[in-house]
Amino acid sequence: MKVFLIYFLTAFFSSPVSTSKVEVINAAQVISAIASDDYLFIENALSQKSIHPNQLFEGKTMLIHAVILDKPEMINLLVRKGAQLSYPCNEGLTPMEYAEKFESIYAQAEIIVITA
Repeated sequence: MKVFLIYFLTAFFSSPVSTSKVEVINAAQVISAIASDDYLFIENALSQKSIHPNQLFEGKTMLIHAVILDKPEMINLLVRKGAQLSYPCNEGLTPMEYAEKFESIYAQAEIIVITA
């Protein structure tokens, strides 16, 4: 028991302490940032790895939320940062299928340009 305790304390106190703070980001923040064209928030969250480009928020990727909101510039940013146009939501629909479903014409045009 003493050996285990000594080993544990040694490992605990010799472990490097991380000073970097990882911000916890929720779905409402991400969707709000997409809706308000807050590119800086999205870029920072992606670069700090607080969120993943293909992460699901409320069952949909950020790309799909950008499509539903008809935000072509946000779509472009997300694709440049690694979001996949073929990645489906929980229901199996892709961003282009959402663009057609919601008649998001700017989103459809952006997807066509990106895939051309």
